[in-house]
Amino acid sequence: MKKYPLIGKGLTVSVILLFVGTCIIPSNAHDTEKPSQSTSRGNWLYVGGSGPGNYSTIQDAIDNASDSDTVYIYNGTLDLHKLF
Repeated sequence: MKKYPLIGKGLTVSVILLFVGTCIIPSNAHDTEKPSQSTSRGNWLYVGGSGPGNYSTIQDAIDNASDSDTVYIYNGTLDLHKLF
């Protein structure tokens, strides 16, 4: 007969919860900040989101982009009929 049976069960449950917790927390992370802007690689043009100066369509951003600019598209629903 084991002297401390609850310690083994508690340790097992703790390890399982730790494993599950480390898998769930990163999947819930969501980066809402704009990526850092690099001046040596052109400008960043943003489509969607709620920032000032953001474009409402991808085509508008492409029309205003220059060589070495980056068009960043926020997560959301994309209407493919307005793409190009």
